[in-house]
Amino acid sequence: VGESLLNTNEFPGEDAIIAEAEQKCVPAFEEFVGAGYQDSALDYWPMSPTEGSWSDGDREVLCLVYDPSAETVGSLAGAAR
Repeated sequence: VGESLLNTNEFPGEDAIIAEAEQKCVPAFEEFVGAGYQDSALDYWPMSPTEGSWSDGDREVLCLVYDPSAETVGSLAGAAR
């Protein structure tokens, strides 16, 4: 697959970061939630570096799971839905 874009010095662009986040978040989603992303009522949002934070050394992408149809409190780990 090659080297992660997150290991480069130059900001690769938002589209490239989002594409890489999808490659990481979708498999992690199933492990965390207990249901496949395509079959789940839940969704994820990748919180990723901006061009400004990139220049400060930010390379972390966080995969945040949420329910688009309802407000939730607490973790969705193991929700299996």
